[in-house]
Amino acid sequence: MNGAAIRKTCAQFVELFHELVESFGLEDRKARRQLGFVLRVYLTRKLAYQRALLQHDHRYDLDANPAGKISKDDKDHARAQVKQIWQKIKQAREVSSIDVESR
Repeated sequence: MNGAAIRKTCAQFVELFHELVESFGLEDRKARRQLGFVLRVYLTRKLAYQRALLQHDHRYDLDANPAGKISKDDKDHARAQVKQIWQKIKQAREVSSIDVESR
């Protein structure tokens, strides 16, 4: 994913955050922080999966048995995803702190 696509994704994340704040009428700082936390949890679960792809040579089934080799392309994609996710997390933290400070 290129820089423009990452910026677009981050912008969408920020827009989603603000839409949800407005939609649910989240006026207090605690509620906005909790929303930011929930959105970050979603991102970090994906992050854990992508990191696992980078750390292992095989995928595993539900019984923890090897279920196929992880290709170089899959690892390259996972590496790009990890970078993108960290950028989203950083952006979300910045937005959360700006939003909290502005109220």
